[in-house]
Amino acid sequence: DAPHEFIMENFHRILYEIKAKSPLSKIYVISLFPVRPEMRDPEEPLYLNNEMINTLNVTLKNFTDTFGINYIDAHTALRDETGMIDSSYTKDGVHLSELGYNQIMPLMKAILEEE
Repeated sequence: DAPHEFIMENFHRILYEIKAKSPLSKIYVISLFPVRPEMRDPEEPLYLNNEMINTLNVTLKNFTDTFGINYIDAHTALRDETGMIDSSYTKDGVHLSELGYNQIMPLMKAILEEE
């Protein structure tokens, strides 16, 4: 579970730095996106799989709820019925395509307009 712990330690460290240096800043955390491993370049390492991503998203959501931080669930909007990123939202199975960004923009806009 080292990647999970490493990511959360970094997340806490970054959040602490933001709060310490800019205490009045509003913070928004966007979920990790699902992946589609078969589309990626096999030469490129894949550090997280969808099971790990799901676990991290639950941890992030719980953390943001506890500390009153805005959480944006882009994961749900991007995944298909198999739980992977919809192939139309990515060109390499990991990074968003323009269509993928267009899919999550309304979520981000809605959160920002609530403020």
